[in-house]
Amino acid sequence: MKLKTMTVRESISNREVCNHTKQTINHVKLEIGNTITHEIVKSIVCYIIKEKGNKFLTECKFIAGGRGDCFCLSTQYVYEILMTEKESNLVEKQKRYPFHIVKIMAKKYEKEVNKIYNEIKPLIYDC
Repeated sequence: MKLKTMTVRESISNREVCNHTKQTINHVKLEIGNTITHEIVKSIVCYIIKEKGNKFLTECKFIAGGRGDCFCLSTQYVYEILMTEKESNLVEKQKRYPFHIVKIMAKKYEKEVNKIYNEIKPLIYDC
């Protein structure tokens, strides 16, 4: 699939692409409504994007509708973290999203993430 090439500045300022005027580049937005596995995998995806020297947005809202879990401004791929979503939902998203979707099947990491979460949770005192 041939992708449009834009600089980060063009990608941010092009309101036809996505509406993220209140978004901060290279910051992971956590959504408590998602599972811990979803959020950890999203954070890892963002870490890898940043590690490669690229920039990202999380929970990026697109003009045509929908919100991508992680949008890489450099490659212009949308990374969708899937836990229980059906394949048909992803097909519908691809119709609306202006960029190619890369699906990450997070469900297979759930056991490991929950183990780490349950070990760390008791160490966090009430704030």
